Amino acid sequence: MVLGSCNENQKVSKTITLMTTITTQKNGKRTTQDSISYLNSTFFQIGLYKIDSDSYHAEIGIEKPKSADNFRVSYMRIINHDSTILPFQNPPEFLEFMKARGYVMIHQRKFDLYRDYVFAKIR
Repeated sequence: MVLGSCNENQKVSKTITLMTTITTQKNGKRTTQDSISYLNSTFFQIGLYKIDSDSYHAEIGIEKPKSADNFRVSYMRIINHDSTILPFQNPPEFLEFMKARGYVMIHQRKFDLYRDYVFAKIR
């Protein structure tokens, strides 16, 4: 008897956990604040970025810096239950992850090192 093994019959969590990071720099002082949320929108836009030869992560920039000295930048990433960035081996694995959680891709733009996606919640 094997206890605690992973198998295909285990339920996939339908929850997509997001971490929003906001970094602010003012007068040479930089602060960073993270917050956790869960995806529940009908439509969702995110990019899949290649980190190295066999790793991708999903994120979207929310607010871009307007100055190099004083700025505010924010982005959102898909994370694991332990707040670490959820890695994907390739784009098809990411698409299967989203599909298993009730989202279907409705638009895609391909670039050299990343892809932009728009997903819709399956009804």
